[in-house]
Amino acid sequence: MAKGGEPMASTTVEGTAGPAFRARHRFAPTSARKARYAVDLIRGLPVNRALERLDWCPRRAAAMVRKVLQSAVANAGQDADVDANRLFVADARADDGPTFKRGKARSRGQFFGILVRHCHISVVLKQAPEGESPGRRRRGRGAGAKPAPDAAGATKEA
Repeated sequence: MAKGGEPMASTTVEGTAGPAFRARHRFAPTSARKARYAVDLIRGLPVNRALERLDWCPRRAAAMVRKVLQSAVANAGQDADVDANRLFVADARADDGPTFKRGKARSRGQFFGILVRHCHISVVLKQAPEGESPGRRRRGRGAGAKPAPDAAGATKEA
């Protein structure tokens, strides 16, 4: 149970309808800047594609983000009326955590400071509406955009 007697699996995100499923890794032993590279890869994607992307990401923080994402999917699995195929990453973030100050003794009585940074990784999953594919929507060409080239490579002039 979360604070206030509210179950964690059915908490809602402000400004959106429907349940949201959250998971957090607090005090992750990496800097928020490094974790944001992995978090930015999955934001807005369906869960299956997000897990696949994190599998192939070489960054150390990707393994941490993957565990948080799997935990959010497990939280969603607690709810009986959730279709796992329609879940997508509605929000993913890596916020700054505490910075531990350490130091190293150097020559001639000097002391160099070392900052050990931590972050808080959080993932929010939502269920896509009926009849709509989960995840990012494709952006269409705007009114002022150039027309798409045809198969021969020339633009259409009509």
